Amino acid sequence: MKVATQLASLFTWLHEKQFAIGRMEPSSIMIDKDFNMKVIDFPFLVRVRDIPHNNLPDAPEADNVTETLKDDVYAFGILLLRLITNKKSIEGPYHCWIREELQGGKGSIVDKSVLLDCDGVLACGITKLATECLDEDPNARPDMKNVSDRLTNLMSGIGFEQRQVCVAISERPGEQFGQTRMISVLTLALAVGVVGFLLFKKH
Repeated sequence: MKVATQLASLFTWLHEKQFAIGRMEPSSIMIDKDFNMKVIDFPFLVRVRDIPHNNLPDAPEADNVTETLKDDVYAFGILLLRLITNKKSIEGPYHCWIREELQGGKGSIVDKSVLLDCDGVLACGITKLATECLDEDPNARPDMKNVSDRLTNLMSGIGFEQRQVCVAISERPGEQFGQTRMISVLTLALAVGVVGFLLFKKH
């Protein structure tokens, strides 16, 4: 999963510079013995304003609308899907394949060979993220910054949704007041204790 995180960071950096990848073949990605990713070729890299109309046939919308950076999210989703399923090729539309694989209550499409580096929570989180990246509607796909952040959070042991819940809970006014009040009480108690100790020592 280290490779996926590095790849998402690369896509994000390029998008911030207003470059669209267009398409990245798996053969362009090299991995060293420490699982560090190296990209050896960007055959379709262009500035966003210069993107030709039919540069990315993989995304469903590429045949009838102007490509956007969300096409790159779709391309990343394909690479992520291949990484987590350990499959070189997948038949049929990717979103349909995922839907079929998840039938019957199955929560993850992560291959067993990848599970050594991926627990259940991470596997489900990665599956959900890949599914969103491959959504037919480009507007429903997350941007690459969101993808990169979610991967980083998942790899650090806390999912994006879990982190949002934690933040939401900690920001409740009543709880914030309660926490502040508790800290004030503890501080006061500590101060009283120190003063008492000093007076006792003086006598």
